[in-house]
Amino acid sequence: MRFHDRTTLRIYDAPTEAFAAAGFDPAERLRATTFIDSFVIGTALNEAASKDLWEVDAELSGPFSESLKAGLESKNGAPDTFRWGQDMILAGSNS
Repeated sequence: MRFHDRTTLRIYDAPTEAFAAAGFDPAERLRATTFIDSFVIGTALNEAASKDLWEVDAELSGPFSESLKAGLESKNGAPDTFRWGQDMILAGSNS
């Protein structure tokens, strides 16, 4: 699939210009733009998914069950997760 729509191309062009100004080489610019695109689309899919998509049951591991219970209690899951991930990316950290 090829994008020919000027608005769509400009949406991708803008961050690529910023990555170039920050010193990213051409291949890194495309990787960074694709990474951000994947992160944003993944968050949008999570937000649009049915809230009962995940169900805790006895067959799941303890750590996964605990994580699901904690995450499913959040009223603002996808936006909170997006901000958390964004902070992690910008900090260059895994904490």
